Amino acid sequence: FWPVGPILRRGGAFFLRRSFGGNRLYAAVFNEYMHYLLSKGHSMEFFIEGGRSRTGRLLHPKLGMLSMVMQSFFRDSHKPIVFVPVYVGYDKVMEIRSLQSELRGKQKRKESVGQLVKARRALKASFGKAYVGFGEPIHLLPKLDAEQPQWREEMKDPDAKPKWLHPFVTDIAETTLTRINNTAVVSPLAIFALVILSCQQKALAEDELLYMMGKLIAAMRAAPYSRDVSLPAGTPVDFLAHARKVAKIDVFEHPAGNVYHLGEAEAMVLTYYRNNVLHLIAMPALIASFFQHNESMREDELISGCSMLYPFLKGEFFLRWDAADTAKVILGVVDSLIGQNLLTRAPDGALRRPEVTSKDFSSLKTLGRALGHTLERYAISTALLAQHGDEVPFDRKEFETRCHLMAQRISILNGINEPEFFDKNLFKNFLDQLKAMGLAADHEDGKIVVKPRLREVAEHSMNLLSGDIRQSIQRLGG
Repeated sequence: FWPVGPILRRGGAFFLRRSFGGNRLYAAVFNEYMHYLLSKGHSMEFFIEGGRSRTGRLLHPKLGMLSMVMQSFFRDSHKPIVFVPVYVGYDKVMEIRSLQSELRGKQKRKESVGQLVKARRALKASFGKAYVGFGEPIHLLPKLDAEQPQWREEMKDPDAKPKWLHPFVTDIAETTLTRINNTAVVSPLAIFALVILSCQQKALAEDELLYMMGKLIAAMRAAPYSRDVSLPAGTPVDFLAHARKVAKIDVFEHPAGNVYHLGEAEAMVLTYYRNNVLHLIAMPALIASFFQHNESMREDELISGCSMLYPFLKGEFFLRWDAADTAKVILGVVDSLIGQNLLTRAPDGALRRPEVTSKDFSSLKTLGRALGHTLERYAISTALLAQHGDEVPFDRKEFETRCHLMAQRISILNGINEPEFFDKNLFKNFLDQLKAMGLAADHEDGKIVVKPRLREVAEHSMNLLSGDIRQSIQRLGG
């Protein structure tokens, strides 16, 4: 829209329809323009998710632009192609409330000059900092030569589509997203959000809040997610002061110590910033969740339970470790939690949680709750799938709708104020992950069937839930 369109075009942007809609002429012209730019050595930026994330998490990739880049390379490979993953994060997103309204079902408002004029008022607010991180690049030619050495012969025909092509493009897309996550920048506001949103009342005494923030950042430093992650410098006091500048945090002043708490609207807003970096603590949080209702566990039991659920977390959060390395990763994270006094190893080899009256137990419990709603979504999905029975075909879209409606109802009954809890896309991605793991398969007429092994996953996910949530799922699912 005027005047933004002309400004962007003069800055090097070019227009792309959301859908080519089978328009072969448009597709041909657009592909040719892409090839012209790439063959002349121009750098190109595009967003592989294909749209804005309304939850703060990475979306699953769209393969259109990536496929066009690949096709251009197959036509003329004399210029190397390198994909550079880039992480972009913010202390505060200007349109955060409209994003969350859209997540609840409200239609996106079309941009206009009027909106642009109104936005001037928002510029007076404090938006903190923007963060950019550059991940490890993906060099296309060496990857092709290593994985598909016959590609030059097979791709002489520009219209050729060998069986390996789609999985190869998908792998590049998922690797790109994984490396974007590898280079995440953790803001002080994200540290604050991770802690306070994991408390049921969204409130904490100042001393507890600072203690837990300190434990969290210490754990992240002791067992860094990746070498490219950037953690904030300073102390928990510094983090809290920074968070208060950009977020609406209520403080109840009391002689015994201040209490920090969030209103319902601000708590919902902070879920976005927490989700930006939730993947960094996914493994520690998964391990901690097993000790919510268990005083101790044998190491092999913990590894078994985590290994069962890890592929779902990997698919949802684009985690960096292969499933085959799960046991090694778990043991490394356990050692870091022991180093922070959040777990202890008993003489018999069992892992034990701290005393329930200690601050360390509160920190472990808070860490475990960080993934609480994610595990609840898995439980909802598997509970509904179990209703269909093994190898009984069911309609995919109908199932996604049922999951969405059940999650909405449970969120109201249990006071879960996080829009992504009932995001349809996450239930859709869950089904895709089941298929990738061989726990579900396509059936005739576009339907899906599940395998008996899924019941084992359902048991593990249900065992990590609180009694209230478990009863709600069983009541609504049964």
